[in-house]
Amino acid sequence: MIKINERCSFKHCRSDVQLCVHCGKKIGKGKYAISMNNSGDSLAIKKNVWIHIHCIKPFLKSIDKVISKNTLIVAEMI
Repeated sequence: MIKINERCSFKHCRSDVQLCVHCGKKIGKGKYAISMNNSGDSLAIKKNVWIHIHCIKPFLKSIDKVISKNTLIVAEMI
């Protein structure tokens, strides 16, 4: 595991049921991916979400596309 910050790390998946938040396909047991979590929160339920390494760029492009279309909405959210 390579820790990126408290909520995000580059690690191998230990389960065969985790799905990528971008493409929706299985990560795959033993495959490397980015895992993001809410471990620092005071919430009772802890969650992890995963994204394939090869899905990061398309995911960021999707976010950028939505932000550029909705600049005013995003600005109001900030």
